[in-house]
Amino acid sequence: VEVWNHALEGSDTREQVFLFEERVLDFKPDLVLLGFYLNDVGPPAGSDEEPTGLRGALRRLTARDRGGAVGWLRERSNLLDLLGERVHMKLSRKRYADLYTAEYTGHGEGWQACQTALLRLRDVCRARGIPLVVLTYPTLSTHDGRYASDAAYAVVRGFGAGNEIEVLDLTEALRDERVQDLRVHPLDQHPNGRAHGLVAAWLAEQLLARPPLGQP
Repeated sequence: VEVWNHALEGSDTREQVFLFEERVLDFKPDLVLLGFYLNDVGPPAGSDEEPTGLRGALRRLTARDRGGAVGWLRERSNLLDLLGERVHMKLSRKRYADLYTAEYTGHGEGWQACQTALLRLRDVCRARGIPLVVLTYPTLSTHDGRYASDAAYAVVRGFGAGNEIEVLDLTEALRDERVQDLRVHPLDQHPNGRAHGLVAAWLAEQLLARPPLGQP
């Protein structure tokens, strides 16, 4: 099996579909895997607004650039600085997960643009007989025992099912793991080597059981 990685850092679904048509099609792929992440819809509505209530107050209080007495204490205590950063990151992850989920469940402009791009990619692949699989990669944060991206990816799977686009949720490869063990750092929710390894093994098992990689 020969694998070509045409991922482009910082690009979203619309840009990836454009790149696929401009550069990837010339390689005549036998199978197309499109990685999809929660923020591929672009900045969600309300992301530039400060939250209100107790959570908003705590988030502002624990911001790294906070001045005054809190800033003075954090500059002089590594322990307080670490605790403040942990609280701030936890609150921020929850807020942005909620904003992004609303973008999908509320059919925001970013998600609508993604749908148009996915339909375009489906049509291009279908016209050339190329199987297409969309892979949703989870955000490595959990709330109430569920991954923060679960609700949004349920919307993506529903869209795929209704439009003949296969969607594999890579979250299934990580369901039995502690999310803290999958991050590159406790304060950074990017996946570490273990997370990538689990996802790769699960995905390989899924793909090798079907054409064109598996036996017809």
